[in-house]
Formats: sequence, structure tokens, C-alpha cells
Amino acid sequence: MILFFLFITFLTDVHSESLSDVIFHFADFKKTYGYLPEGVFLGGSVKQADFVFSDIQFVKEKGFYRFLIEAEGNQDAELSSIPRFPAFHLNLDSKRKQMIVTFFGSSKIEVDLNSLRKRILKSPLVHDVEFYPRLEDDRWTFTLYLKKKYPIEVYELKSPSRLVIDMSTRAVH
Repeated sequence: MILFFLFITFLTDVHSESLSDVIFHFADFKKTYGYLPEGVFLGGSVKQADFVFSDIQFVKEKGFYRFLIEAEGNQDAELSSIPRFPAFHLNLDSKRKQMIVTFFGSSKIEVDLNSLRKRILKSPLVHDVEFYPRLEDDRWTFTLYLKKKYPIEVYELKSPSRLVIDMSTRAVH
């Protein structure tokens, strides 16, 4: 059921491509150094529907830039740990040189997005970033516009619940 839900929602991000051209990947639960140049990455749990983005970092590491997104449960206005990151899909489109990330569930953002935007734009990999306004209560999307085609690795971590997107500094052609 979760895959069907994510697949149907993914269709809104695939504009003119045929589905036979799209490569689907599932997020791992550890770093594997398996960087992929394009495709749709699916992960998270639809069971975690009410959460808070408590921290979003974008930092340079050796050989890659890391997006680290931390989520906590939001029960009765109290933050609590959650067993798994909330449902998401990420579309890395190498033709358009963009990465579109959508999160599903009722989320709140406790991060200064203006400050985060400034940090992201200091990266030599990113041309622009857009944090879209929430038009629907159950999803939030942002897009990174990349300067070149950069492969990524996507995985989830637990305790605390985090989504990690590592973007290689080596462009592909």
C-alpha cells in the first residue's frame, strides 16, 4: 500500500518522461557508498503521519555534501522519538539537473529556512533552492537546482530518526 501511495504521488513530479524510463530505488538503512546518477528514491513510513522537522543540516564532508534531515514525532504538542523516518520520495532528474524531495504526513518545520537556503547556496554544487509553500496539509516539497549532474546516495538512520542525502562532489557526464 505504501509503495502504491508513493508511486501515485510520484507521478506529479514526472512530467513528460515515460514510466519505463524511470529507475526506482529504495533508501538503504546505512551508508553503502553506492552513489546513483538518477532515479526516484522511496523510503520512510506512512505510519509516522504527525511529525516535526527538528533539524536540517547541509554540510561539506570529504568527497560529498550531506543533507541531514532529522524528524521527531509530534504527539499532543510534545516531541518524541519515532522508530522510522516519515514517508518521502526523491526524484533526481539528471536531464534537468534537479532534485525534488517530497515528504508525506502532517509536518511542522522548526528550522530557519532562510538560513538553510543561504548555507545551501554556498555549495559549489547547487545553483538554487526552492522551499515550496505548503499547499496541502499532508506534504511538503523542496527542489535543489544543481550546477551539474551529481550522483547521490539516500539512506535512513534511527535514534534519532534521520534522512541522509549524500551528494558526491564528482559530477557525472
